[in-house]
Amino acid sequence: SQFVGSASFVIECPEMEITEVVLSNEIDEAGQPAAVMESFHPDDIIYTSLRLNCRIKGETVGVKWYRSENELLGQKEFTIDKDYYLPGYIVFMISNDKLWPVDSYRIEIFRNGLTDSEYNYEVTEGEVSDATFNLRNIYQNEEKYRFSILYPDEWNYEDDESDEGLEIDFMPDSDNISVAVHMRVLKEGYAPSEEEYSDFADGILRNIVDSSGVAEVQKTESTGEVNDITYRQINYHYPGEDKDGWDVDFIFINKNNMLYLLIRVSDLYYQIFADNVYMNMLNSLSFD
Repeated sequence: SQFVGSASFVIECPEMEITEVVLSNEIDEAGQPAAVMESFHPDDIIYTSLRLNCRIKGETVGVKWYRSENELLGQKEFTIDKDYYLPGYIVFMISNDKLWPVDSYRIEIFRNGLTDSEYNYEVTEGEVSDATFNLRNIYQNEEKYRFSILYPDEWNYEDDESDEGLEIDFMPDSDNISVAVHMRVLKEGYAPSEEEYSDFADGILRNIVDSSGVAEVQKTESTGEVNDITYRQINYHYPGEDKDGWDVDFIFINKNNMLYLLIRVSDLYYQIFADNVYMNMLNSLSFD
């Protein structure tokens, strides 16, 4: 219990370091990368997770991402707002306005404006599984509009009615799947004549995609038959520069003194997937 002596010590602010960089296409509930990846698919979101030994207020970290070697696609930066002396991740979500073109890419990591490290990754073609109809999800309005139609498992719909008729939007649960199927039922007096279908589709197309000044849009018209009912089909196809274009399809059916219009919109990457959904829905369409 007697005093023997004393010593002094100083707690110094540590130097912040980036100890690990992980690329992944998924983040878990704790905000950490679910897996380490070097290859992604065109519809992936790319998470760049920087693991720091600590956080020091006022310091900045960020990422720049490049296509091939020198084509800068974008950058993000984060300024730390308070000190934190335990290790943890700062995550940057990197997405593209369109699908990622198949190519090689580079991520540049910087701290306080200076390059810290670089990492390479690639985007490759991926397989898209077909949508399923096992749940037998059905949309029906047999009393007023006199039809029913199936839509895929794990899809939702929104509908709206007006003086003109009925509109339904069928959409997948995942925001990553660039596909939608719209259906319109136009009452007599609001529907175009058969001679006006082409111009009518042109007008709708302008509201769906930006086709202005795009000379490469290919437009084709044909007829088909489903369940003993003849329909008119109008297709618009834009290949894009890096297979990043789109495909829009219209099907016109005259029945019950109304016009039933199916519209399928998809990126080219999802076109086969979208076509399968579209044709399954069309084949399930029945009228009272």
